[in-house]
Amino acid sequence: MFREASCHCRTLRLGCEGEPVKVSLCNCFDCQRRTGSLFSVAAFFPREAIRLLEGQARHFRRPSASGHPVTFHFCMDCGSTLWWEPDRMPHLAGVAAGSFADAAFVAPTQAVWTSDKHHWLTFPDTIVQHERNPAPRSLPDTVAAPVAMRSGSRASSKNVRVRLYEPGDFANVDTLWQQCFPDDPSWNRADRAIPAKMHFQPDLFFVAKSDAAVIGTAMAGYDGHRGWLYSLAVSPSYRRSGIGTALLEEAESALQGLGCLKINLQIRQGNEQVAAFYQRHGYTAEARTSMAKRIGTS
Repeated sequence: MFREASCHCRTLRLGCEGEPVKVSLCNCFDCQRRTGSLFSVAAFFPREAIRLLEGQARHFRRPSASGHPVTFHFCMDCGSTLWWEPDRMPHLAGVAAGSFADAAFVAPTQAVWTSDKHHWLTFPDTIVQHERNPAPRSLPDTVAAPVAMRSGSRASSKNVRVRLYEPGDFANVDTLWQQCFPDDPSWNRADRAIPAKMHFQPDLFFVAKSDAAVIGTAMAGYDGHRGWLYSLAVSPSYRRSGIGTALLEEAESALQGLGCLKINLQIRQGNEQVAAFYQRHGYTAEARTSMAKRIGTS
């Protein structure tokens, strides 16, 4: 599908091929100042999928609330911002959703920086809300997204949220991991694994909370070639309620935002229940031999 976006005076026109990778609504104060409205809505396309059809654009580069610079391209005549290129997502470009002038355009699936949202503003339940910006990030900021629970589950969507791990979660996570991974070796314990994670890609460690309790975790990693998933755990009392899926999707979204094209994970032999969970989410077993070598003592 081909779409055309244009500035207010229509002298600057941009062509976009295919469907947007995601449509995101941002409440940050920077976007409020830029648009003069309460939020902006961006349709993100692969950068190779957009091309300038007509006109000349000027650009303005500034830091962002997420800590990564963004380059904005705007019309030299009317000043409308038409598209932008965030450094934190070098494979994507955001196009102003309103510039398509299409009332049937794809709706946003997420709202970010709700910490800056005006108090009276509300969004539909179909829009996942993040207090700040979901990964990728270089700063250990908190994100929060409501979990859509299955009917009849113990928790409700009003009190279960997925967000980044915070130091105050340690005791709850430690207890959860001991319950879910009782046979794990000592180097996988929370007192070793979590401090290490906080020093490397802390923005890829998520928890699900119900009120004050941590009821789920998911840890991910990305080395620039492959993504990995670790420590996806849900409290037994809350399983089969959509929490594991919400954590998995949050981790997958974070890895995809970093440019990850494939995710790997390891499952212990005989754990058919866990294997079935991942198979339901599109993961397949590969003909590989898993090998390891410990090179440290801590």
